[in-house]
Amino acid sequence: MNQIFENKYLILNHDEEKSVFMYTWKSTSEDLEEKELLIEAQKILENVLKSKCQNIIGNDTDFKFPMSPDLQEELNNAILTNLNGGAIKKFAHVISTDFIAQLSAEQFHEENTKKTYEDEFFGTLEEAKKWIYNE
Repeated sequence: MNQIFENKYLILNHDEEKSVFMYTWKSTSEDLEEKELLIEAQKILENVLKSKCQNIIGNDTDFKFPMSPDLQEELNNAILTNLNGGAIKKFAHVISTDFIAQLSAEQFHEENTKKTYEDEFFGTLEEAKKWIYNE
């Protein structure tokens, strides 16, 4: 897995050989403003599409930003719908340790009712990797 991007809130990795893209939120995500979250989510989408990967691991373990229902809908329309019908086959979500952030992230992903990929929620990154890598 090669790191392709890092900033204050986010780390992006790509395993080209296994066609896996992974984003990892940092605990500093609690300092995000809604507008910044949209910008960071757009970075994730752009890099996923650029990587042409088939599998995504969303590591939300340290994601601390609680999303309002309106923001969830806006993100769904701007980000997740762009994954539908594409090359993505599996999307593993590693849940946040922050209950409110976890709940809002789960609701956000579940709102994508037209998804064309399989997705699962996991308690650890190791479990998510096993599922993604078919181990």
